[in-house]
Amino acid sequence: MQFLPNEQQAMIRDGVRKFAEGTLKSGATARDAAGTTSRDVLQQLAKLGVFGLTVDEDAGGLGLDHVALALALEEIAAADAGLALFVLQHVALSIRHMQAVDLLPEQRAWLSHMASGQATCVWAHGEDAVHRDANTVTLRAVRNGTGWLLNGVKPNVFGAGIADVVIVTALAEEGLCAFGLQFSTAGVTRKQSTEPLGLRSAGIADIVFDNVQVNASALFGVAGQAQLAVQKGLLAARLGVAAIAVGVAREALRLAGRYANDRQQFGKPIATFQPIQWQVANSAVELDVARLLVHRAAWTMDHGKQAQAHVAMARLTAAETATRVTDRAIQLHGGYGYTREFTVERLYRDAWTLESLFGSPGLQRVELARSLAA
Repeated sequence: MQFLPNEQQAMIRDGVRKFAEGTLKSGATARDAAGTTSRDVLQQLAKLGVFGLTVDEDAGGLGLDHVALALALEEIAAADAGLALFVLQHVALSIRHMQAVDLLPEQRAWLSHMASGQATCVWAHGEDAVHRDANTVTLRAVRNGTGWLLNGVKPNVFGAGIADVVIVTALAEEGLCAFGLQFSTAGVTRKQSTEPLGLRSAGIADIVFDNVQVNASALFGVAGQAQLAVQKGLLAARLGVAAIAVGVAREALRLAGRYANDRQQFGKPIATFQPIQWQVANSAVELDVARLLVHRAAWTMDHGKQAQAHVAMARLTAAETATRVTDRAIQLHGGYGYTREFTVERLYRDAWTLESLFGSPGLQRVELARSLAA
């Protein structure tokens, strides 16, 4: 394992960082308030190759690995965690699911469109409205001629408000199935969800399926055998959440340090006071631990090794670190930290929302313990 990115990984990190700092950061507060992200921003991300980062080059992607994805997500999250979550939905869940099954020729065309960013995609699986249980599914798929009829609701899907297509899981007589369809399909509607605490720029929405007819080519893989692809997608997603949490914590620490150097008390910067120094030092140490765990988990996945335990450690540590670091940043800002004029308030909301995505902290501890006992 190496502690520095290779040339390709460094190139994507530096390119995304430049775009995030030069373009994304200035509009993050407005996107958070609006609860959505414009098509123009997504097209600019597409030009960087972010949406096809892990797709093979012969399918139109960059052919990079999970370490590169973790680096890119951290950079985007430092500017806008909600937008980073949208990228995760597209790359780590939707595309990862497709890569885990044998695709039909027309489905491979979908993959190329997604890699180029011509079509943005979200993944709708768990139906627990607060996302603490990632495997609750009640949406039904019933055979109807040569195709299927879908009925049910996927609540609070991050990214559903702005994506073009969706990969949706449903229960059929054979078991769990996954289908790909456009949001313009008859019977598919998007409804405003309860507004989330954080990650608002991802564009959250409920997806309603009312007698939605899909043909046989919409089915990914074999009917009733979607669970393996789902688990691979969730593993990549939990790694992605950890990388996003690192980005959130990194930005909170940067803002806390800047404010501590600027804020004067008793004629000198509060950064010279030992209690403040200890808060900053603790945050810096915890941030580095979280990042190293994320990169170890990504490296493990890239080398085909069992990664469940490493991903659980990274996801658990990074999410809780982001919550602690953003909390310290708010306290260091005093009363200003609780106002929307200061970015740390948004970062705090984003960190708390990240903790429950794709499995609660308690679930991560259970999965980690089971992995270690296996």
